[in-house]
Order: sequence, then structure tokens, then C-alpha cells
Amino acid sequence: MDKTSKDLNEKALRVMLNNGLTLNSVDDEQQEAWLKVVNNLYNKQGIIGSLVSRDIYNEIISYTDDYRKISGKDEN
Repeated sequence: MDKTSKDLNEKALRVMLNNGLTLNSVDDEQQEAWLKVVNNLYNKQGIIGSLVSRDIYNEIISYTDDYRKISGKDEN
């Protein structure tokens, strides 16, 4: 399933690029600013705990962190 999902995402990206999608790279400062917005949205504005169970969210984050450690893909 992981490989199929990755293949589908790559195919979708190619289709979007062929139809004019422009990719913009971000520097570390921009990425940090974006992560602050996302973390604020999830943690401080109440999505986690009201719309999404905090226990389930924490479990998913734990799995994600474990995967990144094991795979060497320690990215945000």
C-alpha cells in the first residue's frame, strides 16, 4: 500500500506539473513559520481534542516519529 500510494502521488505530481503547477522551494525560516501555523492550528485552536481525539492524534504522531527514526527520513 505504501508503494502504491507513493507511485500515485508521484503520478499526480507529474500530471499537475504538466498542467502548469509551479513548485516553490522554501528555506528553513519559511518552513519553521509554516510549522508554527500548523502547530498552532492543531494544538492551540482546539482541532485536537474537539474535532480529532487527542489520544488518536498522539498515537498517529508517535507512529510517524517512529517511522522517521527507522527510515532515516527525519523530516517534518
